[in-house]
Amino acid sequence: MAVDSQWANTVLLLPLSNDILDAKGHTITASNGAALSSAVGTPFGAGNSLYCDGVNDVVTGTSPDFGIGSGDCSIQFWFYPVTGGHGAAWGRLFTIGPDITNGSLYIITNSSLDPMKFRFEYYNGGFLTLINDVATTISNNAWHFFQLDRVGNVWSAYVDGTLYSTQTTSFTFTQTKLSIGANTAGATAFKGYFSNGSL
Repeated sequence: MAVDSQWANTVLLLPLSNDILDAKGHTITASNGAALSSAVGTPFGAGNSLYCDGVNDVVTGTSPDFGIGSGDCSIQFWFYPVTGGHGAAWGRLFTIGPDITNGSLYIITNSSLDPMKFRFEYYNGGFLTLINDVATTISNNAWHFFQLDRVGNVWSAYVDGTLYSTQTTSFTFTQTKLSIGANTAGATAFKGYFSNGSL
């Protein structure tokens, strides 16, 4: 009996609990000191999660499977922001694509706001808004569940099961490099913890 009816469609699963490099069917690389930490446990209790220092820590992987193209998709993960999720302004929490490259997707901690707000962008000759910014802030020092869905051209972001923002945007994402914590070493980077990511 299948426990998760969407398991066959999950191209990446990152438990980030026992082994930072444990990923469903793909090779993941941890760079610049990215490591697991037991400091805040997991969203489900004691254990380890990925700590991002807001400076250089980054976990990356590259696969054609990560290219979300123009089809329906869902990106989900748990995150725990510290100081608004900012080591630097516009901290990159989750990215598919290199920096400043057409066809890339960016899930960002907006500006240097503390507590944080999300910003969702894509790159096509410049940074463009995927989903409009909203006023809702997200508290520090607590686990939150994030989900970004695309059905057709409708994008919907949820935080802790509540609709955060939605917008209709038509774009084909062509990039296949996934990054968590930063886009590249030394780039604007997320500060906090990350757990149980899936695509």
